[in-house]
Amino acid sequence: MTRRALACLLALLPLGCYTPPPGIEDAEVLRMEHVRQGDAWVFYRGWDVPRARAAALAPEVEDVRLRVGELTGVAPPRAQLVVHGPTGSAGGSGPLVDRVACLYIERENTIRFRYPLEGDDRLARTQLLGTVGHEVAEATVLGQVTVIDPYLRWMCDGVAELAEHEVLLALDREGARELLGRALRFVQDRRARGVEWVDLTRWRQLGDRIYRTQRLLDDGAPSLPLDDLPGALARVRRARAAVGDPEDDPARAAALAELEGLVEAALARGRLGWRPGEGRTDDPDALDYLFYNAAFAVWLHAERAAPATLRRFVTALAARRDADPVLVEAEAVALLGEAANGTPLPPLSRLPLAWVEQALEAEAARLAR
Repeated sequence: MTRRALACLLALLPLGCYTPPPGIEDAEVLRMEHVRQGDAWVFYRGWDVPRARAAALAPEVEDVRLRVGELTGVAPPRAQLVVHGPTGSAGGSGPLVDRVACLYIERENTIRFRYPLEGDDRLARTQLLGTVGHEVAEATVLGQVTVIDPYLRWMCDGVAELAEHEVLLALDREGARELLGRALRFVQDRRARGVEWVDLTRWRQLGDRIYRTQRLLDDGAPSLPLDDLPGALARVRRARAAVGDPEDDPARAAALAELEGLVEAALARGRLGWRPGEGRTDDPDALDYLFYNAAFAVWLHAERAAPATLRRFVTALAARRDADPVLVEAEAVALLGEAANGTPLPPLSRLPLAWVEQALEAEAARLAR
């Protein structure tokens, strides 16, 4: 995605005099200067970023936001971009920004994220706008579900990666080709290092709680913690027991049963060891960049085989939310298959990097024509 996700930290290599980036919580952001275009805001510190530069960004952010809405078929969230100057000496963060601190403010249907204005060249601008597309698309998906399996990151970030790519193709085709080429070379490099496949179904969200589970449990406690899944499972089972006769509240009983299965599956995935040839989510050299590329390849393949797969998928999510508040892996896979009009999909639990490479190569060849 540009490799980004909710609640991740900005990964920079500070050199020279360090200037800390602004926070993204309300107390700090609301004190900053800002410019607005439609439902896009650009917040900045006047001593750090010229107002003219922030003002030039606002209509571009709004344009990307609206394009994501067209791609997904769902009204996109508001976008608040917090920009700041370089955090270290020139070039200290490297040629591309890989991690972005981000916050989804559900009560306001707003995505807020910060981004360093490290350069003013074409590719830097392209990556910034790609980041906007990615974050808005991911928040759009999260807005269409209540409780989501924490191991459905291949869905959330895969959609976001595809939306980013499609937006950039419309705004800067050459920049999109260059970023695609970087992703392809990265996959090729990992294959050369002996990585043969990835299990996308064990790629877990970055947040430390299972989103919105407090709404189902209704016991006054926060959402279920991911660092204590045995305790989370016990809490779900207590809630199921408190329901009594399932026929008295069949919808709640069904949702809690599905939630129990979700937590049990998460426990099982967390106990898996790493197998020969498998790409690791905790690879210190590659981080989880490989998983972003693999998820992107799956969604790209489906979209090219059955145009508008992305739109059909997101609108289907929105249509099912009230009737089924818990989204688990099997349901997401089925929805993707339906949205892709039956297009054969690769095995998500053992996705060959050779297949990922072929999917990215096919897109690169298409763009070269």
